[in-house]
Amino acid sequence: RTEGNGTMTFTHVEPGKQLEYELIFPDFDSRSNGKLTLEEQGGQTKVTWSNDGDMGGNPLMHYLALMMDGLVGPDFDKGLANLKHLSESQH
Repeated sequence: RTEGNGTMTFTHVEPGKQLEYELIFPDFDSRSNGKLTLEEQGGQTKVTWSNDGDMGGNPLMHYLALMMDGLVGPDFDKGLANLKHLSESQH
């Protein structure tokens, strides 16, 4: 499931360590920055996925921010599951 229109641009990559990106949602005139960080922990890789942005002064955008986890969370969960599947199938 995907919510709305948007673009993702990778802005910085450190192979095996982190990937940074910018998300733009033109329908909401909104931008945010995110990061996938990879950490080796006891023979496994811990992946941390974060995203943050400024919602500006519009109070309605602040309400949207409160709903953001429900809107993009399923896409992030699906992406992490796909990453896990791909990485484990490489062995």
